[in-house]
Amino acid sequence: MSRRVATITLNPAYDLVGFCPEIERGEVNLVKNPVCMRRVKASTWPKY
Repeated sequence: MSRRVATITLNPAYDLVGFCPEIERGEVNLVKNPVCMRRVKASTWPKY
């Protein structure tokens, strides 16, 4: 079984991560258990 990762960035400040058990070309593929995570840029971290 091969594992593939697809990344779609709609807003660079957030990542939407989910699991897709099967991916079929030309079909609607549903994501299971989506999680939205806020991305923290290194430039926003405090500098010492």
